Amino acid sequence: MYLNMGMTAEGFWEQDPSLCAAYRKAYEKRIEHEREMINYSAWLQGRYIYDALCAVHPIYHTFAKRGTKAAPYHEEPIKFYKNEEEMRLGEEQKLRDKTYQFFLAMMGGDEQKNGK
Repeated sequence: MYLNMGMTAEGFWEQDPSLCAAYRKAYEKRIEHEREMINYSAWLQGRYIYDALCAVHPIYHTFAKRGTKAAPYHEEPIKFYKNEEEMRLGEEQKLRDKTYQFFLAMMGGDEQKNGK
């Protein structure tokens, strides 16, 4: 069993017995992560199928007019998460805005009174 978890026979027989518990825990976490990834992949596949069905829905509508075309399918994969650079730029912009508002308040808010 521990060989399947990645532990060597030498490690099992000759090293610290507490390593067995560590290998078992790491194995359980790896299995849990794989299950989550399978679930996410299935959900993502369902999302793409749903989008494809929504794209062709107008064609198969009972009362669709002649010449009705399907909506175009995605040209690139759907982005669910911002990449690190977009997140960093967003945080920098928030800091700039906060600093700008701070300096406006220090100057008496002349630009705010003028409508800028």
